Amino acid sequence: MDEKIKALLVGVNLKDDPDFETALKELESLAEACNMEVVGVETQNVDQINTGVYVGTGKVDEIKAAAHMLEADVVIFDNTLSPMQLRNLKILLRDRFWTGPI
Repeated sequence: MDEKIKALLVGVNLKDDPDFETALKELESLAEACNMEVVGVETQNVDQINTGVYVGTGKVDEIKAAAHMLEADVVIFDNTLSPMQLRNLKILLRDRFWTGPI
């Protein structure tokens, strides 16, 4: 039996979106349907998306620490990231990063 890919999910709740929890559960279900094991979920409530790294810079440090502690193979974000966000996060998270659709 193949070992499952360990995934850390990251969700951003923009302006107290009432559908946030449902969307995050959908992301978790999609990851599991793709034979991934969800080992953790990091969330952040924001009024505005960070154009450089999607989440706040302090949250990036938390995500990096959680990914390391949970031995996550990939980090999956709940939204499409801009090319700049992708580049910055790949550098900061050291390629523990899922950039394609799941």
